[in-house]
Amino acid sequence: MSYFERLKAGFDAQDTQLFCLEEVDSTNTFLKKRAAGRKMLAVALRQTAGRGRLGRAWSSEGENVYASFYYPAAKQEMGAVTLCVALAVSDAVRELGVQTQIKWPNDIYAEGRKLCGILCEGIYEGMHLLGIVIGIGVNVNQGQFDAEIAGRAISIRNLLGKKQKLEEVVFALKRHLDARLERFFAQGFPPLRGEYQARSYLQGKEVCAGEAEGLCIGVSQEGDLLLQTKSGEVRRIRFGEVTQRIRPKEA
Repeated sequence: MSYFERLKAGFDAQDTQLFCLEEVDSTNTFLKKRAAGRKMLAVALRQTAGRGRLGRAWSSEGENVYASFYYPAAKQEMGAVTLCVALAVSDAVRELGVQTQIKWPNDIYAEGRKLCGILCEGIYEGMHLLGIVIGIGVNVNQGQFDAEIAGRAISIRNLLGKKQKLEEVVFALKRHLDARLERFFAQGFPPLRGEYQARSYLQGKEVCAGEAEGLCIGVSQEGDLLLQTKSGEVRRIRFGEVTQRIRPKEA
């Protein structure tokens, strides 16, 4: 059986509508055009125009997972939903045996290199939120990366020394997204904050965020990154406003 055949065989079509695509510009764009009142999942073998945060291109090479999940909105104020999603993806990869950290707000790291990228987008009808599309790219079976990113990217295969069944990764992602988002829709981000901080890749590091520099001391109840400056002031960095780069601590 092929990847798609195994995916369909183990999938609950009553719960979520499944789209299996040989090639697509972007799984997020595909689902955004089909936003409805039920959950959906689009899985592709190749993306020709994959995107990451802040409009960055997302490489679609190798035997990896390229998937987007659509969830109808359960509330109008989504706040730190992208941090909740990062926890769910981290859960799924940990289930496979890989220890992960989260680089705020939602990049999944392993051994100091990027393993997964996530892009969350709200779907609106006027001012009314209909739902969210969650695009996830997981480096699963890719053995090597282009020289430009080789020192910054890693795959599950690199880490575990063997190939993984792609459908098992997709099933794990769905299980943990369903569980985490159900809790988030009911209770918001505060109950998840402690777990998120425990997995933070930036926690305790000196970082730069735009013009702000300081020691990362965690995230707020709203999901903002908290930096303590040299003067002792605590700066809040909001999702979508900045990118982060780690800089060495001063001697």
